[in-house]
Amino acid sequence: ETAATTMQLAAEFTALLHAGILTRFPSIFPPGVITWERWVWAAAIFTSRILPSSTYLNKGEQKAANHLHTDDDDPMHSPAHIWDELGVMVPFLDMVNHEVEASSIVWQQNVPRDGEIMEDYDGEEQSHPPRAVLSRRVKKQQQVYFAYGVDDFTNQKMITQYGFAQMLNPADAARLGWGLTDAIGHVPPPPDYTPIMKASDDDVPFLVFESSDGKVVNEWWSDERLALLETEAFPAVENSFMSSLKMGKKMTGSANSDGLYDPILLTVALVSTMPVPELQHFMSKKRSFENGKGPVTVSRRHQRILRHYLLFLFSRKLEKLLENVSQGLKIHYGALNLWTKASEGGIRYTSKDVEADEDTRVGWQTFFDQHAYAATMEVEKHYYALAPESCVLTLYDGHLQSLQASIDGLLTTEKFEAGVLKQLEDLGFTVLTTDEDIIVPGSATKDRTSRNGRAGKGNDGKDDTRRKADEGRKKEDGKSTPKRKGRNRKRNSSTSVPTGDRPPAIKLHIGNLSYSTTPADLFDFFSRDYGR
Repeated sequence: ETAATTMQLAAEFTALLHAGILTRFPSIFPPGVITWERWVWAAAIFTSRILPSSTYLNKGEQKAANHLHTDDDDPMHSPAHIWDELGVMVPFLDMVNHEVEASSIVWQQNVPRDGEIMEDYDGEEQSHPPRAVLSRRVKKQQQVYFAYGVDDFTNQKMITQYGFAQMLNPADAARLGWGLTDAIGHVPPPPDYTPIMKASDDDVPFLVFESSDGKVVNEWWSDERLALLETEAFPAVENSFMSSLKMGKKMTGSANSDGLYDPILLTVALVSTMPVPELQHFMSKKRSFENGKGPVTVSRRHQRILRHYLLFLFSRKLEKLLENVSQGLKIHYGALNLWTKASEGGIRYTSKDVEADEDTRVGWQTFFDQHAYAATMEVEKHYYALAPESCVLTLYDGHLQSLQASIDGLLTTEKFEAGVLKQLEDLGFTVLTTDEDIIVPGSATKDRTSRNGRAGKGNDGKDDTRRKADEGRKKEDGKSTPKRKGRNRKRNSSTSVPTGDRPPAIKLHIGNLSYSTTPADLFDFFSRDYGR
């Protein structure tokens, strides 16, 4: 991204020179005024200090094209789209440092005088020009702060736009690619892979790893598994995307520093790791669902295989990034011997034989703490990297911390259940809790109990693990927390109650949550508690 920005600046600078800016405006740009260094400086000033055009507009206006001019307005000499594209600069406000939690400045848009206001303005606030107002008490000579960005203000954006980075930034995430070859069953693990958690002998034949063998890839990714992947993970995506995956292209997922898992990545991992018996059983049971759609049941064995695969996936990504970082750092720190494995603590690895001086390997966390804080500034208990070297280390640290947080959420059963399994339930999957759910082809299906305490019994060998609509209607949205941007995936409810000619479903909205159920089940639910 830095290289692309530099190339764009160079192309724009060259275009200006070729257009004759030096010869057409000699009084404004005499020889020697425009240089590459000054051009880069001007671009940095612009990107780091610009505010949206709505800052200057009337209250409630977001675009300059919708601006209502008043007699007190200065004329807008440039077209509206230029205002919206370039934004505005506010003197003195651009000198305030960034801090989200300690932010004490609120910007208020212009409020015109009565008779010159917008149609939707309530008229209660007195007229005033655009202004910055303190939202909390500030002592004399105490520094004030302004939040440049809020939720998705990653270090990558901070560095490219403002030239600094926040250590332990909660918004950081590591992007990672995933393709069909990254999840293949019936293959051995890579020879250089050291598992963090040992699998039981019963689960070993079902473990999933990566493979580039075209034959085993085609065998694992059968038509049934691909169809399930498209239905569960990419229901609203064009067919060209699935075609790209089949051709070897990769989708982009993320590992998040807050410990939450990318819902799309979590879904593709679930489908990828579904053991063949469970897949065959689900596809045979699918024909009994209404409209051929029903919830995917995650057996206990499937949960264990999924957990091992996620550990494998994030461990491989972490080790690859550590290898790349180690190679790059050796140019500046020649004697550095960085620990590049996800095992033994991963980035928190500590040498075991320090006194004997036999182990010269250094964990990333130890290295980062020793070198990254040399050029930082402490702001309200948060540390911000300022020097280029410290910014780069902080950027890498955010990615590594995100991958390590994803691994940490899988190390214990309690964390796995509270994290991954809870998210799967929020996405609409039925997560079982009993050990009597191992599917054996040709055998009768046993009684099963899901994590929410509801039970379903097999009927003529067909498993019924659908959630009862009278005890909990299915969520349409896969969000587990407000911060996580999950996909809005609607999952149709299934019921064994015949509906006849009645409408297939209605929606009941409670707050901002919507649930879907049949009229018959809704009637049964209320009549049970309040009478028919």
